[in-house]
Amino acid sequence: MTKNVAATPQAFRNQFFMLLYESKRVLVTSHIKPDDDSIASVLVMAHLLSTQFPQLTVDLLYTGEPYDRWLSFAEYKRIQFVSDIADSITSYDTAIFLDGGTYGRFSRQPDALRQSAIKTVCIDQHASPSDNFDLAWIKPAAATTAHLYDLFFKDNMQAVSPELAKILLMGITGDTGHFQFVRPEETQVIEASAMLIQRVGKSISELEESYDTHSADAFALVQAFVAQSKVVEVSGWPPYMTSFISREIADLYAQSDIEVASAIYISHFGRFLRQAPWGVVLYPTDGGNVAISLRSRHNGGVLVRRIAERMGIGGGHDLAAGGMFQSQGTPLNPEDCLAEIAVWLAQNPKAE
Repeated sequence: MTKNVAATPQAFRNQFFMLLYESKRVLVTSHIKPDDDSIASVLVMAHLLSTQFPQLTVDLLYTGEPYDRWLSFAEYKRIQFVSDIADSITSYDTAIFLDGGTYGRFSRQPDALRQSAIKTVCIDQHASPSDNFDLAWIKPAAATTAHLYDLFFKDNMQAVSPELAKILLMGITGDTGHFQFVRPEETQVIEASAMLIQRVGKSISELEESYDTHSADAFALVQAFVAQSKVVEVSGWPPYMTSFISREIADLYAQSDIEVASAIYISHFGRFLRQAPWGVVLYPTDGGNVAISLRSRHNGGVLVRRIAERMGIGGGHDLAAGGMFQSQGTPLNPEDCLAEIAVWLAQNPKAE
C-alpha cells in the first residue's frame, strides 16, 4: 500500500509545496498509452509548476511513442516521448506520477522506479492497489483532472485561463465518458465543469472538435473489430462480448490508430449488446505484448477491475479496466489471450 497518503486536500497541498520548495529538477509523467485525462493531468500540472515554482526545471516525459491527437493544445509540444522514463529517472530529485498508482503503468522497468532514491508524488483516482510513494493523493473520483481542479483551482477560478479550462474539461469529459460514469457522490465534477465551460466560452462539443477527430484508418480498424465480434459464454459468468485484431492486421496500421479504434469499439459496442452485459477487446502491441480493455454495464454484475487485477494483467475502475498480457519472448496472439481469459473465468466462477 502507498505510504504517506495525505488525509485532507490542505495537508496534501502543504506537503506537496514543501517538497517542491526543496526540489530543483522535477519529472512529470503519466501512464503509457495516454488518454485525455492523462495528457490533461500532465499539462495542468505543468501549468501549476510553471506559475507557482518558476525556479524549477520541469520535464514532461512519457514512455512510448508520440501521438498527434492533442497537437491543438500549444503546451502539448512540451511533452517528450522517450523509450522509457526509467532511463533518465536519476536525473531528477522529484517525480510526479499522474493518473496511475503503480510504477508498471508508467514504465517498462518499474523496479528501476521503485529503487530510485528520488522523491515521488502520486495523484490518482483508481481503486486498484497502488505502489509506495513519498506523498500521495489517491481517492476514487471521476477523473484525475477533477482531483487537480479540487486541489489547486476550485477556490481560485481567477487563476484558470480559458486555455487551462479547455485542458481541464478535456480530461474530465474524456475520463467520465461525457459524464456517463459519474456516480451520485461525484456530482461536484459536473458543477466544476459548468464553471469551466463558462471560462472556455464554448460548448463541450465545439471544444472536442479541435482534437477528437479520427483517421480513415481508425474507422477501418473499427470495422475490423466489429467483424470479429463474438459473444462468449462461460459457466458461472454472464455472457460477454469479445473482439480482437490479429497481429497480421495490426502490422499494417499505426499503433495510435489501433488504440483509437479499440477505444471506439469497446465504448460503443463492448457493453451495449442486450444479451452480453460486459465485454473485452484485445489488440497486439510492440514487444510482442497484447493490450486488453474491459467494460461492463452497471446491471451486468461484473467488476472488470477485479478480473484484471486477479489475472495479474492490469486494473482500473470497477466497470472500466485495462491491462496488458506481457510476452516472455515469443510474441503473443490475441486469440490465445482470449482463450486464456475463458479458462481463467471457468476456473474462477463469479460466485466465488
